[in-house]
Amino acid sequence: MIGKAYAALIACQYGRTIQPINIRQRSAMNTKLTLRLDDALIRSAKRYSEKTGKSLSQLVANYFALIESGEDAPDTELTPRVKSLLGALRRSSVGEQDYKRHLEDKHR
Repeated sequence: MIGKAYAALIACQYGRTIQPINIRQRSAMNTKLTLRLDDALIRSAKRYSEKTGKSLSQLVANYFALIESGEDAPDTELTPRVKSLLGALRRSSVGEQDYKRHLEDKHR
């Protein structure tokens, strides 16, 4: 089950809220994955992990399964904070390439 705090992280990142859902566990070969994430996000995820008793790997696997399912949550509603951010960069000259360049510079 994806909890409220995890759903809030998704809402902040992707601009939409989700309803908690159950995700089936699948047995598969485990493969190591390295992620580069913001320190504050990592701390938040670790707190959530401890609070729920789920490993970070399990949380990430659940999220990937959610993506793979391709199902949108019914009655999805944007939070007021997310609504306030919609269109904030509409007239900005900053593009996806600028963001990619920033990430490359940041993680060198």
